[in-house]
Amino acid sequence: MRRRRVGLTAGGFVAASAVVVATALAVLPGAEDTSGRSPIATDPGGVGTVDVSWVEGSTLHRAGSADLDLGRPALAFVRTSVGYVFADASGAVFSVAGADVEQVGSTDPDALRLLSDPTGPRAVWLDADGTGIVSYDQSSGADLTLEERFTDAVPVLTAMDGDMAYAEVGRQARSVDLVTGETAVVARNGSSVLDATDGTLALGDDSGIRLSTTGRLSQDTVLRDSYGDAGTFSPDGAWFSSDADAPQVVSTVTGKPVTFDAPAFFATGYEWLDATTLVMIAQPAESAPVELLTCQVPDGTCTQAASLAAFEVLEGNGFVLPFGVAFGS
Repeated sequence: MRRRRVGLTAGGFVAASAVVVATALAVLPGAEDTSGRSPIATDPGGVGTVDVSWVEGSTLHRAGSADLDLGRPALAFVRTSVGYVFADASGAVFSVAGADVEQVGSTDPDALRLLSDPTGPRAVWLDADGTGIVSYDQSSGADLTLEERFTDAVPVLTAMDGDMAYAEVGRQARSVDLVTGETAVVARNGSSVLDATDGTLALGDDSGIRLSTTGRLSQDTVLRDSYGDAGTFSPDGAWFSSDADAPQVVSTVTGKPVTFDAPAFFATGYEWLDATTLVMIAQPAESAPVELLTCQVPDGTCTQAASLAAFEVLEGNGFVLPFGVAFGS
């Protein structure tokens, strides 16, 4: 039965009712077994950016590294290979590289959504008008505002993979090449891109989650009984973690689920630090302190990275995790 969960795509913490069974009954067509490959670390150029991180108020906390004073409360933030990008309640967007905090743009605070691929230097968001995509490269400081391409419906950014961003526009999922500006329809009928890696898309809709390399339903991998509205690939694409009450991680090659020694009351994986290290937010019991865990895949062993307050306290403290949306939005 449903207890407590984190809605990563919608942002923040929400309540609902569901029965979760983590079973994948199909695998990607033509894939090779890569589940035993060595971990692939993200770009080490940004010191501390592969730490478990969270924000409370105007302080960016990093397990294993020094805290950073952002100078203002962060409403949402994301991690890149260089540093962090965050937005405040006014919609101002800031870059954090080392100890430097610099405003680099603005967005609509009523439709706040930041995206990044933590293995690369880019972060993206919608401009203040909510129709154009702004791409910011933390490694060079160069930003690019694409032309207003979404005139038929209000876009919602959903995922990013390298130089490719994905948005839900009406009942279509579209890709936007951040280098060329080219766009394409990648899914229809209300499907949304939850995450992407090297051309493989995790698509979610009312029927569940499926993994697609072709965009053709007949050839997609269906994650049976998986109905989360968020999920994330490991950097090498070998594993996929769905948002659920209990850890729901499967091999994209064999379909085999991973068993974890995480708390049984509530735990879900939301971020990868490298190809085999998944970060989870967990709670061992109702009203208990929230824990941030680092869990090894496929071993299933978890280690506490940080012990925080209960959910209700965190909400009042301005708590934010690095998935680009505000708490409770």
